[in-house]
Amino acid sequence: MTQFEQLMARSVEDTARLADRLDGIIHRVEALAPRLQIVREGMHQQSQGAAQISESMLQLNEAARHSEDSANNMNNAASDLNSAVREMQSEVAQFRLR
Repeated sequence: MTQFEQLMARSVEDTARLADRLDGIIHRVEALAPRLQIVREGMHQQSQGAAQISESMLQLNEAARHSEDSANNMNNAASDLNSAVREMQSEVAQFRLR
């Protein structure tokens, strides 16, 4: 066998080995597609969950504002009632029997 023939034989063997390795790589990459789809679906679900949490936080914030307003209104009403009670006590004190 001539040196050229040996070189060609080695090149054919190397090419065959590289083709086998490339085939293995292709199969592994193809096997990643379903996994990537699962990851994409998981990311989408996480995104939806984050959006729901954000919406819930906005609603909670709004409810807290309403609660604060209600508490302030109740405090003002209690203060007004307290003032009215003091006035009534003052008025009633004038009518005490001696």
